Amino acid sequence: MTSSRNWLCSAYPQYCSAINSGGQYSGCNSVEQLSYAMNLYYAQFGASQGTGACSFGGIGKVVSGGSTTPTASSSASTPSTTTSSGSPCSTMYSSLSCRTASQNPSDLDASAVSGARNWLCNNYGQFCTALSSGGQYSSCNSAEQLSYAMNGYYAQYGASQGANACNFNGVGRIVTPGVTQQTPCQSMYSSLKCRTTSSDPTKVDNNALSSARSWLCSSYPQFCTAVISGGQFSTCNSAEQISYAMNQYYSQFGASQGNNACNFGGLGTVV
Repeated sequence: MTSSRNWLCSAYPQYCSAINSGGQYSGCNSVEQLSYAMNLYYAQFGASQGTGACSFGGIGKVVSGGSTTPTASSSASTPSTTTSSGSPCSTMYSSLSCRTASQNPSDLDASAVSGARNWLCNNYGQFCTALSSGGQYSSCNSAEQLSYAMNGYYAQYGASQGANACNFNGVGRIVTPGVTQQTPCQSMYSSLKCRTTSSDPTKVDNNALSSARSWLCSSYPQFCTAVISGGQFSTCNSAEQISYAMNQYYSQFGASQGNNACNFGGLGTVV
């Protein structure tokens, strides 16, 4: 058992950060600690190595509802894939008050995730130490890692900044047991009568969005004051911002133009 731990912690120190002195599981016994590290190795290499990734000289055993072979749902993630339910990453994600809308990175705007992480880790590196190589959550996927960092920021600044401390250009969601609270941008979007078909910029026509914004903000700049830099909704994503401006136009001209006042080349819909 000692040789297995020595090999794991030497070759893959990121698997042992939580069981070393001061780590989350440093108070566990030696069997529990080694099992934790072996499981992280198996999570990463089980899909390619099979049950051999949990052998460790015969001391390891795969346990998964009676099955002894890794499946797509039980294999672990890299920072760009999903993480199995019940894993340390999944448990961490579920415990957060501020997190991404989904634990699956493929459900999120990759550029928004990258932008939020870069800003956080560059400006508030203390929230990202557990995500870097060798950190406690270095093996988690990109959504879980960003959620961890966002939650650290929200925990420190939520009292002074409110829900905005969990916005991150629409990536974050505030979660309480059984309830997901909307950020100011999400609440604004939900309240509009004229808006884009989705609040996710990746699900709307970017050319139509850009054209509509250019026309609106040049022809009716008063409809865009809240979405430009320094405005009330300047931190919202592009779909939420154009929806706000379109709704302002619709509120003024809907009575005379009907639903056409919310068309904008098919971008808008009346709700």
